[in-house]
Amino acid sequence: MIKRKYLIANIIPLIPLPPNSPDYFTYFSDFPLKKGALVEIDFRKKIIPGYVFEIKELEKSRQEIINLIPKLKKIRKIIKEKTLIRKEEIQFAQFLAGYFGFSLASIFSFFYFPAKAFLEINSQASEKKIKRNFKISFREDLDSKILVKKRNLLIVPEISFFEEVSQFFEKLKLPYLKFSPPWNKEKIKKLAQELEKRDKKTILIPKHLVFLPWKNIDQLIVFREGSFFYYDNFKKVNFDYRDLIFKLAQIKRIPLILIDRLPSLQSVKFLKLEIKLPLKIEVINDLEEILKIIKTYQKIIFFFPQKIVYGLRCELCFNSLKCPRCQSNLVFKEDKIFCLLCSREIKFDKNLCPFCQQKLELGFKRLGLISFYKFLKKNYPEETYLVLKKRKKILKVLKNKSKFFLLGSLNLISGHLPEAEVLIFFNFENFYLTSDPFLREKYLRILAFFQEKVKNIFLVSNLRNLEIEKKIYQGSYFQEIIKERELLRLNPFYKIIKLINGSSDFDKLQKQMLKISQELKNILKEAEVIGPILAKPFRFKKRYFLEIIIRTQKEDFKLQEVLKIYQFEKIKINPLEI
Repeated sequence: MIKRKYLIANIIPLIPLPPNSPDYFTYFSDFPLKKGALVEIDFRKKIIPGYVFEIKELEKSRQEIINLIPKLKKIRKIIKEKTLIRKEEIQFAQFLAGYFGFSLASIFSFFYFPAKAFLEINSQASEKKIKRNFKISFREDLDSKILVKKRNLLIVPEISFFEEVSQFFEKLKLPYLKFSPPWNKEKIKKLAQELEKRDKKTILIPKHLVFLPWKNIDQLIVFREGSFFYYDNFKKVNFDYRDLIFKLAQIKRIPLILIDRLPSLQSVKFLKLEIKLPLKIEVINDLEEILKIIKTYQKIIFFFPQKIVYGLRCELCFNSLKCPRCQSNLVFKEDKIFCLLCSREIKFDKNLCPFCQQKLELGFKRLGLISFYKFLKKNYPEETYLVLKKRKKILKVLKNKSKFFLLGSLNLISGHLPEAEVLIFFNFENFYLTSDPFLREKYLRILAFFQEKVKNIFLVSNLRNLEIEKKIYQGSYFQEIIKERELLRLNPFYKIIKLINGSSDFDKLQKQMLKISQELKNILKEAEVIGPILAKPFRFKKRYFLEIIIRTQKEDFKLQEVLKIYQFEKIKINPLEI
């Protein structure tokens, strides 16, 4: 009698799974099987492909096998002996699982976006064995010297920046391909074929395609590396793609090249860079001056850091007045002060400022985007354009216009933005008043981007700080922000993780988060646990939100270990806020 040899295999189903699913699912096979194969399995009443993550031979007594096998499902058949998911991808998946706090099985969906066709390739070729070393270098601009005779993977933070990169390659006649949505079968097939090719050229991809199982890549290039568009979200987690790209280059042992005139603070710290980017600015605070600029120049960009600007301030101490109940901004209407969220009137004791205790002198925040658009549209109907979303068509049309007034918010930070003579940056007093170093960094990055597109920059502010303005003009203020972040123990000097929960019952939420916070303090001996404190926003759609902050110097902090015990509605990893 021939003894049948059984195998136990841990399989990762190749379908999207929730973050708290098991890392893998156990099946058995009565035919030979290799690790890394693509197989067909029964899973939740469907027949789907699965990846063989681990294999264990059964060396038990016949009776033990008889007892075990009925509890497991059988692998149907082998689809492919070999896929593009190999040792490097497994290492990257394990890092991602720890970084996001997700299960390994849920992470695997990253590897076949936007189609499973990538894993179904019958991969016979092996990667070319070339000795490479991981290293990081920094350049202000793209240079053909770093691109020729190499297979490069160039990552852009946002699809609109493909245009300026493509123009660079076409001008120098360098070989390149670019892949971006919308997807179709032909484009997906072409992308799948490129994963294993070896020809020397540059492949341009948006940041989310960095997860695909790319082979034979000589170096990774991160274009506009300092852009805040690299900060994104997946499911309930806000994260920084640059952390993942850095780790991928380490795992693949290939060079990582960062391109930007104002790189990220992580890169400044890691490479010990001395960044000096002078910004040619002029501060104004008079509507008459703005009107004079409008009459003088033909092409003007009006930038508002927020689409809607409202709120009150004490003119004596410059503190923003907040609702005592929900800490929201207040508005002034018909000689009364109101909170928009609470929908109630707010009265201050003896009409005194709660901060300086002087007679309350109200000051209004500056004009909002929509209000100023209506003013311009009334007086210059043919030249005025408003961009509330990333409108590629409008921005491209303006490149051929001899005169335009373009208004918008962060959606103007686009590779399609036309060149102009003037930028008018409204509400810049927030830069001086804020206690948030992330907001000041954001404003500087916005100014650095616009300086590439305009000749003159005017900052509209009802406050002045000549010392700060001098440092901005000379380019040294960026170093001040880095020192401040180190002093406040924020990223990139510390890893910051915010764990957020919400409830319509504030007392219940507070008790729950206090309990979790105390338990985390006992569990995480090498990390600092702060809170719970009010989240931003603290209240939304009749629900309250609290957050617990974990601060650690361990870059490999395992968030997964925390999320195995506790559930949170939202997680922010190194958030762009204090």
